[in-house]
Amino acid sequence: MSVGHGSGIIDKAWTDELVEHILADFRFDHSFNIPLAGGSSQDATTVYMDKAIPLGYVQRDGKEVPAWHYLCVHEAVEKWLLDAGLPYLPAHAAATAVEIAAVENDGYDVNQYDAFWSKQEKVAARHNLGDGTPPDLETKPYEET
Repeated sequence: MSVGHGSGIIDKAWTDELVEHILADFRFDHSFNIPLAGGSSQDATTVYMDKAIPLGYVQRDGKEVPAWHYLCVHEAVEKWLLDAGLPYLPAHAAATAVEIAAVENDGYDVNQYDAFWSKQEKVAARHNLGDGTPPDLETKPYEET
């Protein structure tokens, strides 16, 4: 049974509404080192993206992909689930599914998106906690990986 169209996982109208809500309610900060590429503040008000990672990229077909939008989706959903008591890995998996559904629903190539993040995660992994990281960074993902 399908719950929507587009990605086949989540209806496009739902991912559009979620992205709009997250971008309106979370502050985005791109000025710190974030060892896992992205993260959230402990109080769930800010989404952080590693300062060395570009905000987006251009697909082979010329479409500009605002990667930071989808990072915000991932980090917000993950934080909500962590705060609800889920361990990091299931929260991360669910957040990734929502993130990928939003990317697909917006017409971007998921394989190119994944390739972008695979490269960028290696850039961010050069940092360690405390090495220019925000003082309020949620640390549960670092404790459970």
